[in-house]
Amino acid sequence: MKEKEGDDKRIYYMFTLTPFKNIKIESFELKNEYYQILENGKRNNKVWLIGERTDTAQDNGIQLFKWLQTHTDIEAYYVIDQQSKDFKRIKHLQNVVIFGSKPHYEIAAKANVLISTHDLENILPYKTARGFWGYENTIRIFLQHGVLGRKNVEYHKKHYDLPFHLFDVTSKSEKYEIVVKQLGYQPEDVAVTGLPRFDNLPLVPNKKVKKLLIMPTWRDWLNSDYAFKDSEYMQQYLDLINDERLATLLDRYDVEVNFYPHYRAQEFFKYHLSNVTGRIQYIELGEKTVQELLIEHDLLITDYSSISFDFSYMNKPVIFFHFDVERFFRKGILRPVEETFIGKIAYNKNELIDNIERAIKSNDITQNTDISGLFSYVDHKNSERVYKAILSKIDEL
Repeated sequence: MKEKEGDDKRIYYMFTLTPFKNIKIESFELKNEYYQILENGKRNNKVWLIGERTDTAQDNGIQLFKWLQTHTDIEAYYVIDQQSKDFKRIKHLQNVVIFGSKPHYEIAAKANVLISTHDLENILPYKTARGFWGYENTIRIFLQHGVLGRKNVEYHKKHYDLPFHLFDVTSKSEKYEIVVKQLGYQPEDVAVTGLPRFDNLPLVPNKKVKKLLIMPTWRDWLNSDYAFKDSEYMQQYLDLINDERLATLLDRYDVEVNFYPHYRAQEFFKYHLSNVTGRIQYIELGEKTVQELLIEHDLLITDYSSISFDFSYMNKPVIFFHFDVERFFRKGILRPVEETFIGKIAYNKNELIDNIERAIKSNDITQNTDISGLFSYVDHKNSERVYKAILSKIDEL
């Protein structure tokens, strides 16, 4: 790391090595006024800074933040980008801080407990590295943004100079088989708490399918407009949405269908779905939160997304569309398919529509599957368990 002083600011240059052994060069500027705030800050274990991605407030971060404000005396702050659509949803709440603002620096200077669903650089106004205003002495909590068990993740402990002190999971299997055995964390640094966002999920589902949600995840190899429009991924979902047999089925049973692609695929699909008509409605990013959509719908069609776990938590049925399963898991899978894909699996469009038809015609769609291997708890006390786990970690450190 190198530092350069300007007239009214300081510029920092960082050279780091990525997990794939590539050299990464970064820089950030800091006004002298903000530099002084960070220099004079005094950290406090009762001040907690919380966030998700810089532009979201839909996940475990915002749920834990709200719970802390209601049930504890912790001085909790939630940080978010002012340009985010989610900012409008939460700006009325007390202690919501705009990313990069003067208050953000003031809170970052005193918060000794840092909590995020993603890497902590999403909630701090400076780089998360040793030597930056006592960052190495902070207490670092990883809330997660899903249940682990499918696609390989980048949160291996060995990839961090300063790893998380606490890693929250939903089951003993996730703890020992994945986070301890595969990601390299010690058992005492992994807490079986459940995800805070589960606290909002109703636990008694409807008996009939009246609303169906199609929600595919992203493909990391689709890195351009050209790659997307010529992809099997796009074609498979366009074929499904425009299928006449599916349209007839939806009309006959008066079923509403909403299509909500992954946030990275939204613009691509929006362009190619401009001529889609009929019962299938396209939901744009920001219209509703993901959790609102999951709660409102009775049947979920996805491929590999971890949002299926939320559906299973609500005892609702999921149908998986695995037309490209080998390519998607070409870099490995964390747990066997049968352990985490709770529901029917279709490998082509016709199989998928067959399964949709069976679910719609069923007299009782309640999921009758043992999910104890995925969830150690199915209740509304997840935030409480996370809070207690953090307090225990603070006492330990």
